[in-house]
Amino acid sequence: MILRLEHDDGIDIPPNVKTFQISDDLQLPADVNVLAVLPHAHYLCKECRRSPLCLTYKKWLIWIKRWDFDWQGVFRYVEPMYLPKGTTLSMRYIYDNSADNPRNPNTPPRRVRGGQKIHRRDGRLWMEVLPGRREDLPASKSP
Repeated sequence: MILRLEHDDGIDIPPNVKTFQISDDLQLPADVNVLAVLPHAHYLCKECRRSPLCLTYKKWLIWIKRWDFDWQGVFRYVEPMYLPKGTTLSMRYIYDNSADNPRNPNTPPRRVRGGQKIHRRDGRLWMEVLPGRREDLPASKSP
């Protein structure tokens, strides 16, 4: 299964803003084993964070401190990471829309908004998971 955290519609970055953050949270409805994370963002992103949060458990699933557009893809774990039901997954992307960002495609910087085209910005983080119990798998539809 793929779990999605994303917030493209929250992206509206004025020019010369060095730190602009979007976030999304999801509480797990079932125990899962995390197999991989799939971060996706464009050139203005400078940091990608994804952590699970709960009262007794906190561990980073991925933290890319110096985001690079070429790092989009699948990051697979050597061993699946178990997360219990009720864990809150938190995604945070930080963008730099200033002239100090060497990856900023706009000179001078200009306002950018969320969207899937390359000149727009997006912030998505998907997670490939295997539920702990067969009953927690989504029901398959018959043809």
